Amino acid sequence: MDAASKQLAARAGNFILAVAIYYLFRFLRGTRGWPVVIGLVVLLLALALVTTILDLKVLRWLLGTFSAFFAVAVLIIFQPELRRMLAELGNLPALCQRERTARKHRGHHPDR
Repeated sequence: MDAASKQLAARAGNFILAVAIYYLFRFLRGTRGWPVVIGLVVLLLALALVTTILDLKVLRWLLGTFSAFFAVAVLIIFQPELRRMLAELGNLPALCQRERTARKHRGHHPDR
């Protein structure tokens, strides 16, 4: 890969991540988990800013080390919202249409 294609791949990855974060925030807005999201984001940004400005190497190392634990904590805290999001994803028209078509081919008709 040359430098231009690496840069393009990096920009595409950043764009996809930004879109995913935008839609995740949009989905969580108005739920009970929204204040928790705001609190976590503010806390993590403040800690990252303080550790960078004051050059607190040990605290920066701890934040990096515990990032996997933060990810698990987020999954546990937002379990109801994640369940709802996956249910809505399963109810997309394209997925529902495929299921109906499969039932018709198997001879299963729910309206009988």
